Amino acid sequence: MKTTDYEIDDLSALPAVIAEIEEANGCTIRAISFDIDGTLMDVRAISMVLAESAMEVLKGKGCSIRGRAVSIGAYERVKELIGRVRFGRWEDQVKIFQPTLSAGKTMTRNEAEAIVNKYNANFDLALQTDRFRDSLFPETVRVLTDLHIGKVKLFIHSGRYTDLAKRQLASVGIHTEKEGGILSDICGGDRGDKVCQIGNHLRAVKSNDPGEFLVVGDTRDDIDAATANGTHSVRIRHRQ
Repeated sequence: MKTTDYEIDDLSALPAVIAEIEEANGCTIRAISFDIDGTLMDVRAISMVLAESAMEVLKGKGCSIRGRAVSIGAYERVKELIGRVRFGRWEDQVKIFQPTLSAGKTMTRNEAEAIVNKYNANFDLALQTDRFRDSLFPETVRVLTDLHIGKVKLFIHSGRYTDLAKRQLASVGIHTEKEGGILSDICGGDRGDKVCQIGNHLRAVKSNDPGEFLVVGDTRDDIDAATANGTHSVRIRHRQ
């Protein structure tokens, strides 16, 4: 079976794409895994937390950064950074934040690590204060609910660690079935990269046909994870 890759502007177009995939391939989509940031939720509120954290740490070096510039201008790199409890290589952070400093100023490894710690604290505070409450895209709940009613199993894959991903979604009213919600499971970065996460979800639905599974996300990582697992994919175009 040939897998198919689509691009859409937002989730409201997803049901029509599913119908097209099913008709073209003679299959039934029984399970879907969604990315969170940029797919179900607007990433800009989260990128503002990252930007503010960087400004707090780098304020003595003339850091000038805007959340919108972070989320749109360097979207995929920032998605990679904000998706982890620990951002990984400190050099990656320098690539984002060094250009925001005053001329002649240099960002250090200690500052990069301090941004991680500050971001973790600020993200946790944002969850406690409902800062992300209005970040859900307007079509998200309706589309997820309709799919759940239609007996499609819903999963989440994310670069963010599982616990934080669960808390982020819970803060906007989206929960797992064990908590009375509509999601079958949530996989985060502590359970492997996105290729592994999609593989875990495939095993969970106990299907021998990856063509019955769909991956929805907004970055290359999501599409590559679908391809590696032999599933269909839909990419959400970045919103300006």
